[in-house]
Amino acid sequence: MRLKKALYPYLQMMFLCFCIGSVEAVQFQSQWIVDSIGLKELLKHQAKVVYLVKKPNQMPRDVIPGTDPRRVIPWQPRNEDDSFAIRVFSKSLSYPMGRKYPKAMPNRKQWTASMRKLGIDQGDLIIAVGNKEFATRFSRTVVEYGGRAVVYNDATADNLLIPYSMVDAVPGNIEPGNFSARNSNRQRLSLKNSVGKRIDARTRFWDVRNEVYPTGKKTKSYVYAQGTLSNASNALKYIDLLVDDGAWYRPADEISAVLTSHFGDPLEQGDLRHVIVCDSEGLSNIVMWAARSLGYDNVFVLAGGLHEFTMDSNNHRYVSLMGKVGSPLK
Repeated sequence: MRLKKALYPYLQMMFLCFCIGSVEAVQFQSQWIVDSIGLKELLKHQAKVVYLVKKPNQMPRDVIPGTDPRRVIPWQPRNEDDSFAIRVFSKSLSYPMGRKYPKAMPNRKQWTASMRKLGIDQGDLIIAVGNKEFATRFSRTVVEYGGRAVVYNDATADNLLIPYSMVDAVPGNIEPGNFSARNSNRQRLSLKNSVGKRIDARTRFWDVRNEVYPTGKKTKSYVYAQGTLSNASNALKYIDLLVDDGAWYRPADEISAVLTSHFGDPLEQGDLRHVIVCDSEGLSNIVMWAARSLGYDNVFVLAGGLHEFTMDSNNHRYVSLMGKVGSPLK
């Protein structure tokens, strides 16, 4: 018993180091999103809390029980139409055709400067709370530029209606937070291999929102190429993957049945491609990662005309360069 008491503090520290170390990697593992128990351990070590809100002047509410409010850094958009990306990224970058659009990612120097204005240094561990979509994007960007960040993900929170956490499948369940789902596909998007707006019999578009917007309608900060939404089926909705009250995921076997009814057998896909069309990266990625976790390696995300990225397909910024289609995806 004495030996256990003596070793317990060291075991706690080893566990904490493991948690912190795991979020430093570019490929996020299961410790990237923490629960309330892990959160308390992190708070003991003076991690900085960043509260992300979706609307201007929205005040932090029930951030983390027991957290000193002086340690909470508020973060909010300038106006209701701003996305998190537009809020912190460069205001404009020239399109090839002369139009302007928000720059997708700041460079490391720009990001570090933005963080220092918030009182965050490169070596600080950040706990992102509040709006799950913004918290997810914020934490990912922190880690992509060499920082350390986790997302507070309390499954029992009353306001957790849409889980923006990534998913992985284990027998009989889909576990929020595990980011190892079928990420062997290292194909990179470019002008030559974008799915774009070309429609063919082997590319199927899915609008996973509850409500469908008319073709060409501007939704939030995203504008879709003409023809994409009109060719997108609304038969599959993101809420089909959630329990009735929208608070959490259904079991893996239930989600598998839903996806199979729409996509078909994962072993019989051939060269078929499913492209998720939605103005929310969070909702799109819920569907994509659930599908990839369950064997659908051919499910992709078409995020929006204003954001152009060239990153690995297992990154959350897997985005098609619309209207500039070259060779098809392999």
